[in-house]
Amino acid sequence: MQSSEEMIIVERLLSEKKFKMTGVRQMVIQFFLNHRGHYKPENIYQHLRKQQMSLASLYRTLDVLKQINFIREISLNNINYYELLMFSSKQLHIHFYCNQCQRVIDYHNETINELMLQQSILLEKNYHDDIQNFEIVLNGLCHRCKEG
Repeated sequence: MQSSEEMIIVERLLSEKKFKMTGVRQMVIQFFLNHRGHYKPENIYQHLRKQQMSLASLYRTLDVLKQINFIREISLNNINYYELLMFSSKQLHIHFYCNQCQRVIDYHNETINELMLQQSILLEKNYHDDIQNFEIVLNGLCHRCKEG
């Protein structure tokens, strides 16, 4: 899907949720469409600061984009990271957080993903809860820090 088509979809979703497409929101949405990965608000701000955006506006925008499920917030070691959720092909994955360099790595493994889904279904069945989301976060030393 092209970035302009994605932007139209997000704008429609914002409108449905009674939010307006502001200049700041458009810049942040475009940032996530162009930069796949995990970003701290400070990193996003550094990328976009030439655009005359305040840090407070960025935080408000991140909150709105979380509400419409465009992005997901991940808290790792008391640090918040944001990653694209909408239009992402990596819906179910495991995060690995390096305690030394603070890098976040995505692990993709179909077998593990299938087991995670099976466990989720089993938990719902046994406890009569409605599991809507789950995250698995592993932490330790990444291969770079371990070797270095």
